Amino acid sequence: MHAREEILKKHQVYIVFALIEESQSKVDFDSLMGSYEDIKNKYFGEFKCAFLHSNIKSAQKDKIFHDFVHGKIDCLMSTTVIEVGIDNPNATVIIIENAENYGLAQLHQLRGRVGRSDLDSFCYLITKDRISSLAKRRIDVLLSTNDGFEIAKQDLILRGSGEIYSTRQHGLPDLEFADILNDRELLEKAQSDIYELLSLKYPLSNGLIKMVEHKWQKKFSFARVI
Repeated sequence: MHAREEILKKHQVYIVFALIEESQSKVDFDSLMGSYEDIKNKYFGEFKCAFLHSNIKSAQKDKIFHDFVHGKIDCLMSTTVIEVGIDNPNATVIIIENAENYGLAQLHQLRGRVGRSDLDSFCYLITKDRISSLAKRRIDVLLSTNDGFEIAKQDLILRGSGEIYSTRQHGLPDLEFADILNDRELLEKAQSDIYELLSLKYPLSNGLIKMVEHKWQKKFSFARVI
């Protein structure tokens, strides 16, 4: 197992799980607590292992982070709490279980936990035998580039741009006659023209104002929540 080889080289390993405990509603997911002892005993018996998840108290969590960064833990099995905020240049392998169930941006963030030095680093995406076409497209994007901007663009394409003012996180965009990605230059020009008209105090027709108020009144109300 490659992860063992890296630990023998005095490097460190992450293994990431989507769930803390087993769930009846998500039977296809491997859980951290359901897999920890089995993986530890099968692959890392002679190494120092630890687990980490969001329900662990802050003081203990900080100690685990500290011990991992300072080389006292060889293999850290965790949920996505490691997604940001941990920097260990000596970690060279990350294994992401059930990778087909993560979003593209999240996979990119998790992958970023390794490769933080000049050491060769590796990200393993573990999936079920059969995954959806959307999950395959996400993984294909991740395999094709390390560019965060390109990944953000592809993530937007795959998820849809969503609404500007809404509780809905994704879906069809509110724009009825334009596409936020393909018509970016046109939208920027329209925005520039609007700012110019407003700066010139150009009078807006009552009909246009009423149309905007009718379409956006409920959604604009979210912008006033503080």
